[in-house]
Amino acid sequence: MRKSISMAVKLLAIAFVGDISQLAARSAESTPQWEYQVLTKAQILDVGKKDFAAGLNKLGDEGWELAAFDNTYIFKRPKVQQLAEVLKLRLKLAESDVEQQKDRVQWAERMVKKGFLAVNQLKDEMRFLKELEIILEQADAEVKRLKTEQKKEMEYIPKPDK
Repeated sequence: MRKSISMAVKLLAIAFVGDISQLAARSAESTPQWEYQVLTKAQILDVGKKDFAAGLNKLGDEGWELAAFDNTYIFKRPKVQQLAEVLKLRLKLAESDVEQQKDRVQWAERMVKKGFLAVNQLKDEMRFLKELEIILEQADAEVKRLKTEQKKEMEYIPKPDK
C-alpha cells in the first residue's frame, strides 16, 4: 500500500514538472528561444586550455549545444531569461518537495514509536528525503551558476562609441 502511494506521488510530481516546463515553453514561443555562438577550433582550444574535448565539455556545462559544423563550430543554447525562469521554478518545486518529505519523515518517526510503522519504512522515507535534498542542492547550484553567468555577461557589455 505504501509503495503504491509513494509511486503515485512520484508520478504526479513528474507530470506536474512536465506540465510546467511545457507552459514555460509555450509562453516563450513568441520570443526567440535560442542564442547562438560561432567559434573556431582555435577558440574552442582556448576555452579548453589547449584540449579540444575539454573545451567542448566546458561549453556543454555552460548550456551550449553543438548545432552545426562548417569551417566553424556553431553552438546554441536556450535564451538566458527562459532558462532562469525554468531553473527558479525547479528550485521552488524542489524546496516544496523537501519540506513535504520532512513532514513525512517526522510523521513516520512518530508512527514507528507507536508501533504502527516498520523501521524499514522510516528508513525508506529518510532515504527519499536525502534524494530530494540532493535535487534541491543541484537546483540551487544551477540558479547560482546562472546568476554568476548573468553578472559576467553584464560586465562585458561594450560601451557605445561617442
